[in-house]
Amino acid sequence: MALSSVEDSAVKVIVRLRPMNEMEKSIGVTPAVSASSENNTVTVLKGQGLTKAVYSFDNVFSGFATQEEVFQESLAHIIK
Repeated sequence: MALSSVEDSAVKVIVRLRPMNEMEKSIGVTPAVSASSENNTVTVLKGQGLTKAVYSFDNVFSGFATQEEVFQESLAHIIK
């Protein structure tokens, strides 16, 4: 099967942040990483939260994304 475009063969990087687990919630951990699905960016807080590093990806899912959403946005078109 021939690829129809360069985009079909390009490697894409998709990030999915995991939600905090129960132990992290119970001790009041503040997340050091946040995701913006709208901007496809991940922000990492460094040190005492004074320094931020922002990284861009092809697609970003927050800890609230469902498995179905991740599948539909990342793999469904490949499997069809």
